[in-house]
Amino acid sequence: MSQKTLSLGEELTLARARKGLKLDRIAHRLNIKAEYLQALETENYHLLPQGLYIKSFLKKYSNYLGLNTKKILETFDQEHYNRALPVGNTFGKSNIFEKKIVKKNKLIIFPKVARNLVIIIIALACLLYLAFYLKKIFTPPKLEIYSPVENVISSSSSVIVAGKTEKESQIQINGQDILIDNSGNFSQEVNLKKGLNSIIIETKKKYSREMIITRQILVE
Repeated sequence: MSQKTLSLGEELTLARARKGLKLDRIAHRLNIKAEYLQALETENYHLLPQGLYIKSFLKKYSNYLGLNTKKILETFDQEHYNRALPVGNTFGKSNIFEKKIVKKNKLIIFPKVARNLVIIIIALACLLYLAFYLKKIFTPPKLEIYSPVENVISSSSSVIVAGKTEKESQIQINGQDILIDNSGNFSQEVNLKKGLNSIIIETKKKYSREMIITRQILVE
């Protein structure tokens, strides 16, 4: 005669009986309600909290009884997950519950992704603004020279150097500081000598690079 295969609940009950243990004592040691342990032994899974709790309780209980936990969980899956459950069986609803948990967890990820994306966009915007601001600081100021024009031949002993730059700039002509008005305009008379004269107009802001324009005048 072939030996009867024990069900999951029967295997748990027999293992506990062999050890002479009472449910109340095990419940206290595992911090699991005694009625939940009894529900596992009687396979009344609808009396247990749904979702992941069933397997968690089952794992703790079988491990405490010295059973093969992996085998117990496999038996549980074979008995309940791999067969069609009767309509109205509340355990069947636990599958739906578990799926809802997974979906909910997935939904929780999206706000984190969106938050991280916003942080990255803000950081990039700040970096772009900083790059633009630094470029503005270090870029040489604009400089226009109205007079004299390039490569002039003159018989005069002086020339008027006039032009315009940015109002925050400093102007030097041949190393001499020149005043500018509130609009950045400047004008300065420069003495010339016979022969080739070089006039160097230099402008810069506080931290910027220099903008230099040179005019050459030949005095006959």
